[in-house]
Amino acid sequence: MRFSALLLVLETLVLAAPICAQGGQAPGSAAPKAAGMPAVPAEIRQGDALLIWMPAPAAASEYAGEAILRSPEGTPFQRSPAVLVPGPSDPGRTLFIFGIPMDAAPGNYTVEVQGLRSGLPGSSSHPLTVLRRDYIAEDIPLNQDLSSLRTEPSPRKEEEARVYLEILGRSDPGGIWLDGPFLRPVASERRTSRFGDRRRYLYATGGTAAAVHAGIDFAAPTGT
Repeated sequence: MRFSALLLVLETLVLAAPICAQGGQAPGSAAPKAAGMPAVPAEIRQGDALLIWMPAPAAASEYAGEAILRSPEGTPFQRSPAVLVPGPSDPGRTLFIFGIPMDAAPGNYTVEVQGLRSGLPGSSSHPLTVLRRDYIAEDIPLNQDLSSLRTEPSPRKEEEARVYLEILGRSDPGGIWLDGPFLRPVASERRTSRFGDRRRYLYATGGTAAAVHAGIDFAAPTGT
């Protein structure tokens, strides 16, 4: 579920990047406050990306270190290190990113930002309500070939899964964030499925399997 939520973080950044580049804000975020305090939205849905912005520190020694999302019981639910997003002609902004799992319990959470810049409190707490979200559910009948593709063991599938997980596990602490919008994968705006769709596969053998769609499908002409 955490991986699925991370994919939605990427979707939010990709689809909202042109808005951010024009000085607006992405869904699940609030504009930075003039006083320099973190901007935390009041509400967010299950499965959404939570983006918390605040002005960049004047010096590295004043860098805001970490944000903690606490559960309704007060225990740490997720942690996010600060990411500095440079501006074209200014120090930029500090960003904290959370991916709210699709199965996160609805309720009243708390966002705690620690290590604020000088002149402000050492930490600040902000209420956040996680709302229940309704997902699309569908049944997908499969013929014998597609049923076998999903159910039968395959060395090729196992190797592809291993390589895929290896790629996802890589990180570059020195990586640089883009200061402009991402590109869409295709020109089409039509989506045939969305993040979080609930699917039940109906096998030709009579069996079934449930799955949650962890991506977004864009429609495009054959051969694109």
